[in-house]
Amino acid sequence: MPKVNSEDQILSLLDAEFPRRHPGLILGRGDDCAEFFSASPLAVSSDLFLEHIHFRRSYFTAEEVGYKALAVNLSDLAAAGAYPSGFSLNLICPPALDSAWLAAMFKGMAALARECDLPLVGGDISAGASLGLCITVWGGSRAGVSGPEAPGAFLRRGAQEGDVLFLLGPQNPWDACSLGLAALGLEVLEKYGRAAIKDYPEACAALLSPKPMLSAGQAMSSLLLEPGWAGRPAPLKAMDLSDGLRRDLPRLLGGFQQQLAAGAVFAPENCRTAASLGAGLTFTVENLHPELTAYHAGLEQKALGMALSGGDEYALLCACAPEKMDFLRKTLAERGGAPALQILGLVTEREGIRWQGIRLADILPGTGFDHFEV
Repeated sequence: MPKVNSEDQILSLLDAEFPRRHPGLILGRGDDCAEFFSASPLAVSSDLFLEHIHFRRSYFTAEEVGYKALAVNLSDLAAAGAYPSGFSLNLICPPALDSAWLAAMFKGMAALARECDLPLVGGDISAGASLGLCITVWGGSRAGVSGPEAPGAFLRRGAQEGDVLFLLGPQNPWDACSLGLAALGLEVLEKYGRAAIKDYPEACAALLSPKPMLSAGQAMSSLLLEPGWAGRPAPLKAMDLSDGLRRDLPRLLGGFQQQLAAGAVFAPENCRTAASLGAGLTFTVENLHPELTAYHAGLEQKALGMALSGGDEYALLCACAPEKMDFLRKTLAERGGAPALQILGLVTEREGIRWQGIRLADILPGTGFDHFEV
């Protein structure tokens, strides 16, 4: 098969899959800058997707690499309740790469972009030793909310004691909690390659082609405009669960501090510090996905450890005022694409995270996934 030998060749492959014109664009790819319409505040996110760090071509197909590179960015927009409107792609491409493989990668990315009516507006290309993608995606803010409070209306901050903690992910036949499923997919694909798909189809799919929960995020953002949601600061909180529950849950509980440090401005009544908040997790091993429990048959602590610390979930980790949960369920059923809502526990005033009353530190060492921890 012919190898990649020029930037123009790559640009031609892109043009075959991604139209240059879109109703949201004033000026698309091909100039120094793209120009697009924006009538509201924008949510913006960017992620790297690097060979040997985030994926291996030995068990990812080309289409799956392209699809997932875009999906992980869209998951961040889902956590903001945003409506995607465009993305850019920076590509590091090994010169020895098959041009047919690269074309298939763009095809997988373009399929998800078409599903979201999302134009590719530009980016950059460079040669390099291994394949790498950096995507930046943006979208309109929460259901048309505008004004100085809009950017803080639906973020990972403002948890209150008694809030219900839950996970929003794709439906599965067992109505099982998806925690740890992608981590299982990674483990079995590393061990057995794509042969693992036969015995662990949902775990492998969770890793290879995660479904960004855009409809669910948008449905939740629309609730912030409902009159019945007035009277309580930040009744809904959400974040993209990508680094594992053990690492990401403290970020949800401590969101005020992180955002204040970044320069965010909130109304005074929304500025309670969350330093002392904790969580009581109530799900059990029996609630976990059957592929996960079957893999760790007879080793409940290993299954629990994978569920608590496994990353690459790309579900939405959420907290909601308890009196709003029934209304939330109804709205998600009507407008959220029927996601699976899995209760994890409650926000507590008692500092620290506990599972079934046991401190997480006593169940598992460490703090969860970090690229720089050996």
